Amino acid sequence: MIKRFGPIAPGEEVVLTFPFADDLPTGVTLLDPDSATATVDFGTDAGAAAIVKTAQTVGTDVLVAVADQVVDVDYVITVKVPTSNPAITLILAGVLPCRAAKVC
Repeated sequence: MIKRFGPIAPGEEVVLTFPFADDLPTGVTLLDPDSATATVDFGTDAGAAAIVKTAQTVGTDVLVAVADQVVDVDYVITVKVPTSNPAITLILAGVLPCRAAKVC
């Protein structure tokens, strides 16, 4: 199942949380992410890969910082993280929509 994040505005910098606790067997821990990537699900952004700034493991979560998104684009952010068990590598993905900021 793909996680769906709430929409963000162009130029907004956010940290996305990818929770892996439900996928970790007892006694197995997450290591630092192998990769965090961005691709376009809807819309056009030739520089989609560059929106991912950093990714780090904190406990059973991977935190991914993103910035520089383009309005009216839905991005798929995919995280691949190895574990303390060499036979287990976990992958989660989430859709991040970028929409114009609303004027209040």
